[in-house]
Amino acid sequence: MTPTQHVTIITVFVLLVSIMIGYSVMDNPLQIEGNSRVSTSALVRIKSITLKNITGGTPDTPNIEGNIKGIIPVKFTDTGSAIYEGIVVNMGSSEVILSTINLLNESNNSNPSCIQMSIDGLKVGDKLTPSQEQKFTITVTSNCSETSSKNNEFSLSYIPVNPTEGTTTVDERLTNLENQVNALKTENEKLRSVTHNNNLLINSNFQVNQDGKTSWTSASGYTVDMWYLYRHNNDTTNGTSGSAVLNNKIMKLTNKDFYFTALNTPIENNLAGKTVTFSIKVTAVSGNVNIRLADSPTIGGVYAEKSYSITRINEPGITTVTTKLPDTLPDGNLKLTVLASADSSISFEWVKVEEGEVATPYTTKLYTDEFLDCERYYRKVNYSASFHATAANQQRVDTIAFDVPMRTTPTVTVVSNGTNTNSTTTAAGSETGLTLTMKASATGTASLTNRKYVLDARYQ
Repeated sequence: MTPTQHVTIITVFVLLVSIMIGYSVMDNPLQIEGNSRVSTSALVRIKSITLKNITGGTPDTPNIEGNIKGIIPVKFTDTGSAIYEGIVVNMGSSEVILSTINLLNESNNSNPSCIQMSIDGLKVGDKLTPSQEQKFTITVTSNCSETSSKNNEFSLSYIPVNPTEGTTTVDERLTNLENQVNALKTENEKLRSVTHNNNLLINSNFQVNQDGKTSWTSASGYTVDMWYLYRHNNDTTNGTSGSAVLNNKIMKLTNKDFYFTALNTPIENNLAGKTVTFSIKVTAVSGNVNIRLADSPTIGGVYAEKSYSITRINEPGITTVTTKLPDTLPDGNLKLTVLASADSSISFEWVKVEEGEVATPYTTKLYTDEFLDCERYYRKVNYSASFHATAANQQRVDTIAFDVPMRTTPTVTVVSNGTNTNSTTTAAGSETGLTLTMKASATGTASLTNRKYVLDARYQ
């Protein structure tokens, strides 16, 4: 063959979006779910794919395995959409150009309008110089009302702008390509060797918020799941002097004129005698703010606690502290505390506590996993039931089993009575479930509709 017959056309990567659609019978809604697989060649790769927004469905976190293959979980109920942001990077030594964009929507579906996929941020003719990155977005939309299944396929092809640039023979070009492949393999092995220690905190980035509030300005108490706002002496006369506000996934702690205001979160793991590293990502800070670990008899006040490695936060960014905890923690209730003195405030995105002397990268847990962890401490139950009684005092007993056990036996509180007819209902909680006993007041139908319970096993 001649050298021109050996010109290599580089297919960069293929993103295969496979969404499997299941329709639940009876009254269940349409469920759309599936996986998207990502692959690249050696010269251009997918640097990252991130879920940016989802409506009408359940969010999930995409990931890339070894930087060359990944999975994007997608699940919708009836109609909805998901937007993913990706980044491609040219890992080669020559400039490349995007030659084709291929979208194959609903290839085996009788209703092509049911699910559609589109790409923005890339167009044919785009060039990537060596090491250059380019962002793009993929939007998957669902408008389904029938049982269907399909495959969405997405692919891009790049070719060198000048295939013979820098070489004179086919062998030299092939050798150059082989060297680039080996370099990428080496980089991938380095990335795979990076460890990510588990975060010992639950709801470390405030994504679970069962109560649904975003502002806390009154007495001391829990805010989002697992985070406790403590106002000095629980003073409620100073109004909003000590407050917490969650806005766009950022938690802001403000203290105007209290002695201090703190946000605390418990650490359940036994870390006595261990070396621990804790980190916080701060977006804004003013005044005197610090972070610490503390052993305390309560989740709130700090007067009786033993504090370790109190570190002042002076500027935005990631602050990291490593400390060796004592062999004995007298109270056995370890917590992380972010504390603002008078006329101070801090806004932060996440906090991490991990074993070891080195801070490893922060990673976000899936929402469903985080939610289940939070339900060990706090959960809500709605209850409705009815039965026909042939005499007074007849009973109906229901037990609601928990998907994960609670941390300890919870307190059970009625937060909404609902509608009650000819009955009385009592509730008893345990670590594994909630038992509800309905007793008829007289002959006839006994019913209870939409009674709401809160089960609390949090640290106090």
